[in-house]
Amino acid sequence: MNDLVCILLSVHNGSKFLAAQLESLSAQTHRNWMLLWRDDGSQDDSSRIMEAFADQIGGGRVRKLAEPTGQLGITSSFLSLLASAPADAAFFAFCDQDDVWFVDKLERAVGHFAEVPAQQAGLYCSRQMLVDAELRPIGMSPAVKRAPGLGNALVQNIATGCTIVINKEARHHILSAQVPDGTLHDYWSYLVVCAVSGSVYFDPEPSIFYRQHGGNSVGSQASLVRRALRALDRGPRPFLQGMSNNLTALSKLPGFVIGAKKIKSIAQGLQSRSPITRLRALKSLGLYRQAPAEDLLLRVWISISPIPASARSEQA
Repeated sequence: MNDLVCILLSVHNGSKFLAAQLESLSAQTHRNWMLLWRDDGSQDDSSRIMEAFADQIGGGRVRKLAEPTGQLGITSSFLSLLASAPADAAFFAFCDQDDVWFVDKLERAVGHFAEVPAQQAGLYCSRQMLVDAELRPIGMSPAVKRAPGLGNALVQNIATGCTIVINKEARHHILSAQVPDGTLHDYWSYLVVCAVSGSVYFDPEPSIFYRQHGGNSVGSQASLVRRALRALDRGPRPFLQGMSNNLTALSKLPGFVIGAKKIKSIAQGLQSRSPITRLRALKSLGLYRQAPAEDLLLRVWISISPIPASARSEQA
């Protein structure tokens, strides 16, 4: 059985924490891995640290992606790595520069894929042990109490990128449609795997130490109260706009379980001026968030505000 894991690492001014992450990669109990990385416009010693690590590991197991160069941003950088990953890899793991992986992270993920048919898209993700900049425990990321699925993915991302491992079939689908502006690579991965009737497994046990510090590109909001306050502060429009953009992008995805014609009809329902029509469209999609309070807020927002047309549709 081919169990080669290609670890995908995007580096941007990561010298402060990078060494600890690399050490955790070298300590993995699953030994059959290689690392593909790119520099996303760093101005510190990140590249030097990566080159030293490549020399340390040897055997061509650590490779730098030469093109494209410059700063692409998180999503484009990771998707460039995913697109350029070697064809002989069986699995692909997103890796952030400032975390620390548990030694059995890859072993647990690869073990799970033994239960996923090769022809089915599969995604593994997990909870995280939240830590401060010095790796002192803060708490656990939120648990997932409702099953992953498209109804959840359309309104919420439960797959934190630095915990994600996907198989070849998932990689194919993730790269087969254009990710909408503003949607991160991890959310897009969760959406796409659900949209093609793939297998999503959320490991209830943490697999990484997830640093929370001032330099995080995306942190974790462990507190339901904090998440709710942030959502209320933003208001419904950014959330509903993102949902509309994702629906439009998924409608162009080959293998999408909901046909483009039905998606167009549902989108029109969600954009209706009638609250009843919008709530019916919501029900037809089976939308749900993990927490009951957030689920209620979703329904309130859709009842009081039509979902705007997707940004891409507006530009067309």
